[in-house]
Amino acid sequence: MSRKVLMILAFLLVASGLMAQTRSIKGSVVYSEDGQPAIGAYVTVEGTKIATITDVDGNYQLDGVPASAKQLKF
Repeated sequence: MSRKVLMILAFLLVASGLMAQTRSIKGSVVYSEDGQPAIGAYVTVEGTKIATITDVDGNYQLDGVPASAKQLKF
C-alpha cells in the first residue's frame, strides 16, 4: 500500500469531522497498485486505543473518535 495515498485518505476523513466532540469515521482501504480492497487491514486512531480491522470489502468504521484525534494509522 502506498503510505502517501493512505495518509491523504486519513487526513480527509479526520478533517471532515473536526467540529464534533466525538465522531464516527468510515472509510475503505485499497491497495494503490491495483485498487483491490485491503482485507484485514488494522486501522487505529493514533494516540488512542480505538482500532478496528477492515472487512472483506476493505471497509472500516471507527466510533467514538475524539475531536482531538488528528491521524489514523493503517
